[in-house]
Amino acid sequence: MSNSAVSSLLRRPDRPGSPPSSPWAERFPWEDTTVVLGGTRHSYLAPQYPKIEDPKYYDQQPNRNRNHIPRGDKEIDYVLRGESVQGWHFSGLRTWKLAALNRHIVLSTKGDYMTVPKAQRRSLGEKVIQDLKDLKISFSRLNIDKTPLGRGSKRLRQKLGLRLRPQTPDTPAPPPQAPGTPAPPPQAPGTRSPLPQTPGVPAPFPQTPGAPAPFPQTPGVPAPLPQTPGAPAPLSRAPGAPALRSETPETPTRLSRALGGPAPRAQRLPTPLYEGPQFQTFEKERIQVDETKWYPFLRKDRWFDWVQFFPGIEPSNPDKIWSVDDAQIWGAISVSLELADRMLKALVKDQHIGGPKLEEKVFDFRNRVTRATKAKRNATQKRDAAETELRLTGLLSRSVWGFGILGSIHGYTDPWVKTGSGGRAYSSLINLNIGKLEAILNPDLTLSERCMAQVDLTITILHELMHAIWQSRVVEVGYQGNLWKNPGQPQGPVWPNEPYLDAEGFNECGFYMENLFFGGVADLIPLSTVAKFGRPVPTLMFSFNGWPEALRGKSYTPADKNAGYLKDGAVVRSYPTSSSWPTKMLAEAFWEDQKYPNKSDNFFHRSTLFISTTRLSVSGDVVTYENWRRGIRVRKAKRPPEPPFDYPEDGVVVKDWNEQIDVWARIRAPWYEYEFAEWSLSPWGERVMRELVDEFEHHFAQKDHFACAGISDSFLTWVDWKGGHREYLADMPDRNRASSDWAWHCIGLLMSASIPLRERKLARIGETGRKWTLQHAPSQEASAAGHHNTIYSRPLGGLGGDAKEETIPASEYWNTAYPNGSGRIEIENFTQMDYLQSIVETQSLITGRQGLVYADIHTAIVQAHKDLLADRTNLEICYPGRGHTTRWASNWYFKMPEYSQRIIGWDPRTRRWENRDPTL
Repeated sequence: MSNSAVSSLLRRPDRPGSPPSSPWAERFPWEDTTVVLGGTRHSYLAPQYPKIEDPKYYDQQPNRNRNHIPRGDKEIDYVLRGESVQGWHFSGLRTWKLAALNRHIVLSTKGDYMTVPKAQRRSLGEKVIQDLKDLKISFSRLNIDKTPLGRGSKRLRQKLGLRLRPQTPDTPAPPPQAPGTPAPPPQAPGTRSPLPQTPGVPAPFPQTPGAPAPFPQTPGVPAPLPQTPGAPAPLSRAPGAPALRSETPETPTRLSRALGGPAPRAQRLPTPLYEGPQFQTFEKERIQVDETKWYPFLRKDRWFDWVQFFPGIEPSNPDKIWSVDDAQIWGAISVSLELADRMLKALVKDQHIGGPKLEEKVFDFRNRVTRATKAKRNATQKRDAAETELRLTGLLSRSVWGFGILGSIHGYTDPWVKTGSGGRAYSSLINLNIGKLEAILNPDLTLSERCMAQVDLTITILHELMHAIWQSRVVEVGYQGNLWKNPGQPQGPVWPNEPYLDAEGFNECGFYMENLFFGGVADLIPLSTVAKFGRPVPTLMFSFNGWPEALRGKSYTPADKNAGYLKDGAVVRSYPTSSSWPTKMLAEAFWEDQKYPNKSDNFFHRSTLFISTTRLSVSGDVVTYENWRRGIRVRKAKRPPEPPFDYPEDGVVVKDWNEQIDVWARIRAPWYEYEFAEWSLSPWGERVMRELVDEFEHHFAQKDHFACAGISDSFLTWVDWKGGHREYLADMPDRNRASSDWAWHCIGLLMSASIPLRERKLARIGETGRKWTLQHAPSQEASAAGHHNTIYSRPLGGLGGDAKEETIPASEYWNTAYPNGSGRIEIENFTQMDYLQSIVETQSLITGRQGLVYADIHTAIVQAHKDLLADRTNLEICYPGRGHTTRWASNWYFKMPEYSQRIIGWDPRTRRWENRDPTL
C-alpha cells in the first residue's frame, strides 16, 4: 500500500476518536471529501446554496425560507471548494446534477417510469420565481452575459445588496396543505416532516406493533418494509424449479451456526423506508432468479467459502464466513449472476462473442512487444450459438468462485489456485471483493443505488470471466499464441502476459471486453470497498469511461507507447449514465420485449446521452487528468435514433436534466458565475495544492520524512526554478497579473526549510507487495458436487502488485531569483537558511516588478518565514556546524488563511503594499 493510502486510512472518518459527523459525512464517509469544521466532520458532497439537507433523498426541493446566497468569503470558499471536489471525483458533475441522473426507475419498456423517491421529488421550478422576487432583481435590467466576471463583480453585488441580506433560520417549510384536509399535528423539534400521502395508496411503511424486524436492524436506520402475506419471496426460485439444500430451513450452515441459529429461507434484502411501494414493485417486476437455466460455471456448486481474514491494518473478522450458503449473501449475488447469465447468452445468440477471432500480439522471450499486424475482423468467421456455448462451458469447466478483501480491486482471477498437496486443482479461481457485496447488502440504499450496485457487480463478474476464459485457452494443447516467457529455460515457463485486442491499447482482456460489450469501462463512484471506507458507501455516479484509459499505463504495458491517447493533451472521455439503464437491465419486461430481439445490440441498449471530457496532462513520468472544467453536456446525435434504438426513457431523462440545470442556474444566477470566476483564479481555487498543504501538516506531525520531502519537492517545482532567471521570471506576478504560482513555490521553500536535509536519496519499499494466502473451503453444494479440498490463492501479491521501491532524490537548491552569468545556479553545501533566503529574494523580485499578490496569502507566508527563521536560528546555535541541518523544525508554522479576494501591489512611491483592483 502506498504511503498516501496508509495516511488516508489513518485519517479515515470512521476510525476511533473521530469527531461526530454531519448526516452527509455519516452516509458518505469518504476521507477525500470530508472536512472537520467546528468540531464536526462535514462532507463536501452536500449541495449548498441551495442547501440540500437529506443525503439520501438529495433530489428534493430547497428550503423555501432560506436565502440561497452565501454570506461572506468564508461561505463562498466552502461552497466552491466543495463543488471543486465534486467535479474532480464525478468527471465534472456536481451532486445536484447527479440527482437528475439517479432519479429514474425503468421497470417497463412501455414508457412507465418511477422516480426516486416518488413522494419526495417535486420540481424546483415552482420555487424559482418566488426566490427571484425575494431577491428583488430584475433580469431585464441585469444583463448577465455582459457583466464582467472579474473583480468588479464585488461592487456589483454590494450595489445589489446580495451579500447584505439577513439570513433566515434554516427551518424546512411544511408541504402545501390540500383544501379541506385537517391540519397536521405540531412537529417535534428535530423530527422529519411526514411524506405527502397519495390518496388511495397505503402508507409505505406500516409496522405491526411488537413484530420483530425481518433482518438485523442497523441503529439509526429506518425499519424495513415487512413482507406482504402471501407474496412470493423477492429472491425465490422460479415456480417448479427444484429447491437447493442451502435454502432448506432445517439445514443449518456454518455461518448460521456461528450466528446462533439456522439461516432463514430466502431472506429478504434490506428495504429502505421511504421507497416501500417502489421496492415492492421492483421485486415483482425485476428478473427472477432461475439457477437451473444458468451456465454450469455460474451455479452455486462452483462457489467456495472464505473466512474474513486479512493481515495488517485491514478489517479482519474471523467470525464472519462469506458463503453462498448464507441466504442474504446468495440473494445479493444470485441476482447479478442471473443477469450475467442472460447477458452472456445474448452475446452468444447475437454473435457478439465467440465469433470474430481476436488477433494476439506476440511477445518475444525478453518480454518486448514485437511487430504485429492489426487483425481484420471477418464477419463470416462465426460459430453458431450451440457451438459457442459448448466451447464456452468447456473453457470454464474448471473455474470456481470465492471471496476476499482486495483493496480497491473489484475482483481477481487467479490461475495458480492450488490444493494442500500443491496440485493445480482448477484453471482459475475468481475472487470477488466483499466490498461490492456489502454495497448491495447496505440497508440504507435507495432503489436506484441498489440497482446500480447490482449491475456493477454483474459487469465485474463478466470482466473476471474474460480472464478465466483466456487462462483456460492459454494452457490448451495446440494453443497458437507465443505469449509464454522463458519457455526453454531450466526453471520452466513463466505465466504469460495477456494478449492485446487487435494489437492495440493495453493487454487487459477484462477491460477491453467491457469496452466491446458495454461501450466503455464501467466505473461506480465512490468505489465501495472495505479497504477504503471501512463500511459500505452508497453509489453516487455510474458511468462508462473511454478505453483505453491512459492512466492504466501505470499498471499495463501499451501495445504502442507512441499512441495518441498517451500523449499530452489527449482528450479523455467519460459517459455518465442515468439510473434508467441499470434498472432496465434488471427489469423482466426488457428481456421479454420482442421490440429488442437482439438484447446485446447498442451496448445492451444503452444510449450515451451525456459526455464529460478533459485532457491528459503528461509531464515526464507523471500522468494525470486536468480538471474537468467543461463539465457534463448532453451528447448531440447527428440524426434521431431509429427503432429499436429510440428508447422512450431517453427523452424523459434529457428533459428532466435540462430542467434541473435551468432551475439551479436561475437560483444561482445572482452570484455563482461571478464568484466562481474570482475564486478559481485565486490560490484557494487550487484544490490539490490546498489538500497537499493539509497532507504535509499531517506528515510533519508524524515526522514522516519521505512523505514530507515528496510534497515539498512538488511545491518547489511549481515554478521553473531550475531553468534560469528568464524562466523563473515568467512565473512571477507583475503589475497586471496576480499569479498564485510564486505562493506555492514559497510554501515549498518553507516546507524544505522545516525538514532535515537529504544528503542522498530516500528509498522506501511500499506495502503493496505484502503477500498472504487466501484459503477457500467448498460451500455445501460445492461439497455435494465433489469439491472436497481447501484451495489456496495469493491475489496479486497483495493490494495491487509486486513490491516496488519508491525514491525521493537528495535535497537540492537553485538560485534563480536574480540574473547571473550562467542563467541558473545550483548551490552546494547549502542549508535550510538558504531556502529561507530564497523567500526574501523572491519577495524582492515581486516588489521590483510591482507585482500583484493575494494579501492574506502573502501575509501568511511572511509570518511563517519570520517564525521559522527564528526557530532555525536557534537550531544553528544548539547544533553547531552542519548538525542543525539534520533537525526538524519545532513546528510547521504556515497556516492556510481563510479565503479573501483582497489583492495588493507594491507602490514604489510610498514603499508600501497598497490595495489594488486589477479590473480598473
